[in-house]
Amino acid sequence: MSFEVFVFLIILALAFDFMNGFHDAANSIATVVSTGVLKPYQAVAWAAMFNFVAIGIFHLKVAATVGKGIVDPDFVDYHVIFGALVGASDLAFRVLPLQTKVRVGLPAVAKVFDSLSDQTSYVRDPGGEQYNYIIERCSMCWGRSVERPGGFIAAGIIEEALRWISGGRTFRVDQVSCMGMGHANCTFQVYKDPTD
Repeated sequence: MSFEVFVFLIILALAFDFMNGFHDAANSIATVVSTGVLKPYQAVAWAAMFNFVAIGIFHLKVAATVGKGIVDPDFVDYHVIFGALVGASDLAFRVLPLQTKVRVGLPAVAKVFDSLSDQTSYVRDPGGEQYNYIIERCSMCWGRSVERPGGFIAAGIIEEALRWISGGRTFRVDQVSCMGMGHANCTFQVYKDPTD
């Protein structure tokens, strides 16, 4: 596993933990505050204290149970960790505003493709109505010569990734440059606002 993938997984885990806190706060703090049992600052202090105390009482029993025969350690690699974090984060990710999901999710999609393929891609925000999704090593254009942009597969993958990120919304994706046409890279303009 490369250092970049490792850092990406750590960031994804921290993002999950942060978003999961919204649910924990609603469950553990809102109930006692709304019933008047505790004031808000008391409820937050109480919850924080018990989060730290719990590890001393319960130790790592769940992790130990999973690590003893339920999950084969040889099966767990960064793909499995990524899948577990994405699956757990999906529900927490839904509470974010649409533009935040797109701003955070689109670069994450580029990082995933970088880690799973030989292409080099990233996202830039030049301001205005679109993001630029840039592929510097495009596997679709490699060694090809075309008269018009031919990155239909990449455009479709970006559109479907945005549909998943946004919870079913459709975004316009236009290819504006293509390595097969002699450009330095393949660039896709991704409109920030959905079409529906």
